[in-house]
Parts: sequence; C-alpha cells; structure tokens
Amino acid sequence: MPSPTRNVDFYWGHERKDVSNGDDADMADDSILRRVVDEIGNRGPILVLPIASEEPKEAAQDYINVFKDLGCSVVNVLDIRSREEAESEESLRLLDEAGGVMFTGGDQLRLTALLGGPPFNGASRSGTRRSHL
Repeated sequence: MPSPTRNVDFYWGHERKDVSNGDDADMADDSILRRVVDEIGNRGPILVLPIASEEPKEAAQDYINVFKDLGCSVVNVLDIRSREEAESEESLRLLDEAGGVMFTGGDQLRLTALLGGPPFNGASRSGTRRSHL
C-alpha cells in the first residue's frame, strides 16, 4: 500500500468562493482560499474531496474554478462514495501526490464513515504535519 512521502496540508471548507458576493455573512472571506494557494505553492496539485457534500460535482467544480482563478494549474478531485474507493490504490496515489487537500463543507459524519481508520486515514496522518480548520 502506498504512503505519502512528504508533508500534505489539509484544509476544511465552507468559505465564500465567489469574490463578487461580499455580503454573505455565513462565509469567510476569499482570502482563506488565497492563503491555501500560497501555502501549497509548488508542492503539488490541490486535491479537492467533496465527499461530505450532498452535491459533490457542483462543490468540486466550484473549487476547481476558484483555485484555477487563483493561479493553480492542477486541481484534482477525489469523490469517494464508499470505503472501498477510499482504500483504492488510485485514491492513495492522489493523496500522495497532493500538495494540499481541501475538504468541502457538508455532512462531517459522512467523512468519518468513509475515511475513518486505515489505510486512508493512516496514510493521511503519516503524510501530514498541519491541518487547517
């Protein structure tokens, strides 16, 4: 089973992704996503995990658009819908290659149901030094 060979930062979402919508009191300023891009730098692609969202395709596309607008050349999406998918070689490879991982907002219990326990959780912890809420 592959395991990350370098540090990967994790970020947890529910921030404003539309800079033109400045009056949304429920969302944080877009500077959060700018900071994500700055911190990840050239360490690798941003990996978006929309697994907590009820509308994962839409959530993933929102992040792809904003990260590309902020200058990211590679944004990957990993939409895990089962524990088997979480434990697949492809999922672990994408995690290993990521410079940072962005979890979209949504049902956090879904996250623990799909990602809790090894190998995904073990791989993510072994490759991580920082987690950003």
